[in-house]
Amino acid sequence: MRIAASRKLPTYPQLIEVLRKEFSQEYNYYLTSLAKKEVMVRKSIFVGVQVSVYRNEININASIPSLADSALFLFISIYLDAFLFFFYKGQWEKLEKEVACFLQRKYT
Repeated sequence: MRIAASRKLPTYPQLIEVLRKEFSQEYNYYLTSLAKKEVMVRKSIFVGVQVSVYRNEININASIPSLADSALFLFISIYLDAFLFFFYKGQWEKLEKEVACFLQRKYT
């Protein structure tokens, strides 16, 4: 999901603080890596979203929070016949929408 911002966008550390203080303290927030700056919002072991800022846009993409979790998810889903994918798909979309709505209200 892509949001065009009309206000000044925060730096990544500032974005983490805004999300933690004003959005929800229930989730974990952290930078994914130094090379590819993104903030990961982690709800659970398999449910998270990546938030990236580029110029005047905020991009929000549902994802599995870490590479290790992705591998575990893939291993389990092979044996459960993609049941997990469909189970978590709704949760990914819900979290993506929650974060996007918050950021849209805050920065547009």
